[in-house]
Amino acid sequence: MGDGRSTSEGSVFDDGQEHRWEYKADGTYVYYVKDGDSWVPYATNTLNEYFVDGTLLCTRWIDNGVENREWWEITITDGVMKWKALRQKEDGTTFTSTFEMTKVN
Repeated sequence: MGDGRSTSEGSVFDDGQEHRWEYKADGTYVYYVKDGDSWVPYATNTLNEYFVDGTLLCTRWIDNGVENREWWEITITDGVMKWKALRQKEDGTTFTSTFEMTKVN
């Protein structure tokens, strides 16, 4: 399980808040948001699947009936997982999106 947030100026799905991901051995994950002092599963997310191949993290989820997919290049060092991906804006220009997550026991 890890707590993290965007570390770049842009992200397709980020709201600027800290979030939590719990990756399970069966290839599913739970995405959490903060509600006061408590972490709660994000109510409108379903499906929530992932796989890792080397340094590639692939995720798929459904939010309010819309399927989304993202692919990230990841590194893990001393309990910190960093995500990095090239994303494209609607106008065709690109930007690099990054996240950083700290392991939670």
